[in-house]
Amino acid sequence: MMRLLHIITAMILLFGGKTVTAQERPLRVMEKHYASLKRWMTDTASVRKEIEAEEHRLDRVFDWDEIAYRIFPQNWVNLTKSWQMTFTLSAREKIIRSLSAYLLTRQSMVQRHAIRWSEDDISGIRGKVYLGVLADQEWTNVQLRITGQSGEWKIYDIRSERFSMIKIYFHGLDSLLSEGYHAEYVHAAMMDLSIMNIDSFSGRSMEGFPLQWGWYKKDDRRIRKAGESFFIDDRDSNRYLQIRVSGVPLVKPFAYNVHDYPVLNWSWRLRSRGEEESPSGSVMASLTVIFYQNWLGMPVTISYVWHGRDARCTFYSEKQWFVDRYTVVLRGPADRTDGWKNESADLYGDYTRFFGEPPPIQTVAIFFQLHEGESPDASRELDVEDVSASREVRILSCPP
Repeated sequence: MMRLLHIITAMILLFGGKTVTAQERPLRVMEKHYASLKRWMTDTASVRKEIEAEEHRLDRVFDWDEIAYRIFPQNWVNLTKSWQMTFTLSAREKIIRSLSAYLLTRQSMVQRHAIRWSEDDISGIRGKVYLGVLADQEWTNVQLRITGQSGEWKIYDIRSERFSMIKIYFHGLDSLLSEGYHAEYVHAAMMDLSIMNIDSFSGRSMEGFPLQWGWYKKDDRRIRKAGESFFIDDRDSNRYLQIRVSGVPLVKPFAYNVHDYPVLNWSWRLRSRGEEESPSGSVMASLTVIFYQNWLGMPVTISYVWHGRDARCTFYSEKQWFVDRYTVVLRGPADRTDGWKNESADLYGDYTRFFGEPPPIQTVAIFFQLHEGESPDASRELDVEDVSASREVRILSCPP
């Protein structure tokens, strides 16, 4: 079906560079510009060049805003303006890249096929154009779903009895949002990204606090007392999260499919302030992944820690009522502080090894925590940057 969609799209949509007003009949518009397709397709250099261009000829053909809305009909109004724009631009990029790649390898095939125009049907600012396409010695009846709300007739879907352009390219994305998955994961699935951004700390409030992060209500008093407890700093020409208050988990709800993106990546560093602190005998900093909550509401977690006593790649568990908590030491006393450390943890592999079964598909959240120092006259700060998840297993901080 994807091949047939590409053939039909190529034959219908790449119809020259003229602006088409909504006053012209859509059927006439398609017929008038169809001839320019064959001329444009012979110039492969132009096809390649336009892929990366800010303006593409398909911008005059597709209504990207309408396409994005119809990808997410149940959740569009709940998305922020920023995410609406992101999904709109991503839909544009995916369609342009997919179609251009097809045209560069299938020019002669498209040239051989035929179109039989039929009729159009307009109701207000919306309409349909009916036509037949001869492909593989078989006629396929096709509908072009169009809208004239921008003052020009533009296409937002191509349909036949066997396919819909929106469903082929973007099937199931709206359901992912309805199921509670984070928009970053939905975007990564939409674009088939090998690395999914969790937070690069580019967004912050007026006070510098990282957006979409928070703490437990019971910690409100400690946060107020600590002053600037969590904020985004950019003194080193890159933005990173700075944590100054100890004992308070900074949480980001982030539901994504850990089976799709099993490896968690981040960079962090510990810095001493006040008196120089000797290595402690306990956890100094941690990142914890909450996979789910059990029937008692207890979070099932794995923590990745910077430890003051235990050696790297030490694994241990803590037995609690109705739940076990597992910890992996990524940094130990031999690791110097004050320098950035890059980490990669195999969430899927670690969970399977500890719990004896694959992890649930959907995670709940992650949180960072700076832990108390042992000396009352010494304190630490934790910096974090570039938190992401990836499909490919990189060089793991602690290989199995």
